Amino acid sequence: MANVDEDLSYHSDQVRLREFIEAVKQDEITDDVKDDFSDYIDSIDCSPVILGCTELPLLVQIQRLTVYWIRCRLQSTT
Repeated sequence: MANVDEDLSYHSDQVRLREFIEAVKQDEITDDVKDDFSDYIDSIDCSPVILGCTELPLLVQIQRLTVYWIRCRLQSTT
């Protein structure tokens, strides 16, 4: 028999992933969405993490480009 806590955790993860996917599909990728997604990926206790749909890798790519752009801007102003 499955553990109730595990079932709730799985459901919670599914809800969060669906929210990230919908943010990409609706072109509503805010800084909060990017931060929440980074925090979510960091919280997963395994490596590597496989992103098994089209939208989640796009969100990672957008996040990396944002971080890269910020680092370049910081370097160019110092």
